[in-house]
Amino acid sequence: MKGLESVPNISNLRVAYDHLQSAKMLLNPPQIALYSQWARLDPRLAEILVGHFTVFWQEIAVGSLIQALTQQPWPRSIAVLLRFAVLGLATADREVARHLISAVETAFPAPPPQLYFVPLQVPNSVILREEVDFRIDPYFQSGYIGSQPLFQHSKPPANRTFLSAIQRKQILSDLFAKQNFVTVSDHIYACKGMVSRRQAQRDLNAYSGVKAQGFTRGRSYTHRSKSLSEK
Repeated sequence: MKGLESVPNISNLRVAYDHLQSAKMLLNPPQIALYSQWARLDPRLAEILVGHFTVFWQEIAVGSLIQALTQQPWPRSIAVLLRFAVLGLATADREVARHLISAVETAFPAPPPQLYFVPLQVPNSVILREEVDFRIDPYFQSGYIGSQPLFQHSKPPANRTFLSAIQRKQILSDLFAKQNFVTVSDHIYACKGMVSRRQAQRDLNAYSGVKAQGFTRGRSYTHRSKSLSEK
């Protein structure tokens, strides 16, 4: 896999942060294209770029952006950032913004399955399993594997769930294997905030073999046997 010609240093990244956070309009296509590549090496830059796209997405000139991306080694990776930005838009704007993503992905074929964030060293099996188990759609739909939410301040939009039912059930299974009781807040925390409170409550109420104790926010769910995770 072809990589960047040069890896950004701390000074380069700080300049990128400043450009994006002080911008009064969309940065030019070559800057956006370059920063979208650096984002694979720096989660903070990725998050700031998502915020930039959320504000200025209507100013993106698709043709110019695609042309700039052809000069970069991972052109399709910008789709991950754009998908996170779309999730932060008003419902009426999302369908229009998705056409931009479609144009980028039509221009650049999906890469072989790979981690979105380029590891600085060979990741161990625990890290790989977490990335796969917690993978979320903005990465997966773009052809990458990733679990880190890239919303500004790492906070997903309120009342939205970004993990599948299978993923949430596995997370609950792991929780009950580790502790005797689980609260809604425990489930939300284990899901890295990517599940709404209402969905977390539904997950626990529907989980087989547990008993609820208490009321409302103080409610906890306990094992009925020592082998619940195997049922």
